[in-house]
Amino acid sequence: MNKVVYPFLFVLFLFSCSSGDSCEEGDPSCEQVVFDSLAYYDSVYAPFRFTIDTFFRNRCDRKEFNGNVLVAIRGHIVIQQSYGATSPGGNDSLNLNHRFQLASGSKPFTAAAILLLRDQGKLSLDDTISKYLDSLPYPGITIRMLLNHRGGLSNYNYFADDYWTDKSKPICNDGVLKILREQQPKAYYPPNTKFDYSNTGYALLASIVESVSGKAFGDFMTESVFSPLGMKNSVIYDKCKGDVIDSALNGYDWKGRLIEDHYQNGVTGDKGMYSTVGDLYLFSEAIRTGKLLSKQSWKEAFEPQHSEEELKGKDNYGLGWRLKNSFAGYTVVYHTGWWKGFRSWFIRNTTLDHTIIVLDNIKRNRFLSVEELLDLTDGGTFAQDSLMLNLE
Repeated sequence: MNKVVYPFLFVLFLFSCSSGDSCEEGDPSCEQVVFDSLAYYDSVYAPFRFTIDTFFRNRCDRKEFNGNVLVAIRGHIVIQQSYGATSPGGNDSLNLNHRFQLASGSKPFTAAAILLLRDQGKLSLDDTISKYLDSLPYPGITIRMLLNHRGGLSNYNYFADDYWTDKSKPICNDGVLKILREQQPKAYYPPNTKFDYSNTGYALLASIVESVSGKAFGDFMTESVFSPLGMKNSVIYDKCKGDVIDSALNGYDWKGRLIEDHYQNGVTGDKGMYSTVGDLYLFSEAIRTGKLLSKQSWKEAFEPQHSEEELKGKDNYGLGWRLKNSFAGYTVVYHTGWWKGFRSWFIRNTTLDHTIIVLDNIKRNRFLSVEELLDLTDGGTFAQDSLMLNLE
């Protein structure tokens, strides 16, 4: 863990990160660190800013990170910063308005849509999915089992390659349903027999949202989730509709090559959401203050759904969230995502009320661990200082 011993040090400086080995004055690919709110100058947060900024600046300089970062403590933004350029070796610096594909970081939002419909009395989590998806030949699977990854269905990312013959055309959620109904790919497991992370399950949840609401999934998310929370930069990308998203970034591989807009980008629910660190923070604040969903629904979303014996030391899963109960004695809820060059981390240390949001669009080096990111706000000295100080 980081051990910075200056909890009240006032730190103010300009950092830069370029696409090369160093950052020279006047280089347009360099991004200055600018703290444009007086709250940022609070000396209490200076050590946090110093540690977090140094961590990402160093990785950006070594071409190990390219993206946007936001960290907040008890409802106060500590740092909100861009590192790098929009493309490898490019001169167009990232800014906080750029939208990243969240990949599986979309799943908590799909789960929130289902829980919102449950709060409105329009469905039950224990309804079988066949109630909303006619003629689906997989009996005994409930909405809850899709949410907590116990449905047992095979992964569409693989069976679509076998059954979707024209890859020049995108497959959408209806296409996944069509394959399930007509080709009936064999399930991996009987329903509710074990935890098995399933993109198929979350694609079906998006289809259930459409069936129940009578609206396209993207429209429902905008009207019922994003807009009420002020998330103006969030959108569901549907390749099947030919969507064009302003300020959306492309994904790049480890060699810096542009990754194609994959034919599976027509499938939403398991992925497909584009957003900014600022919008994701608004969602974090909704969790923190109990907005959007009922108190019971937020509580249930973060309750472990699987036995520790079954998971054998792996992190548990709730309803749309991964759960970590073993980090320095704190409770942590989070979700990560990776898809075609994009990587995302959405982490909340609920014990200390810390939020860490990281978005990346260039696949380089290893995936940052949740523990490594949690250490940026330190499970020790800084964390205790933030609890003792009256920051409200």
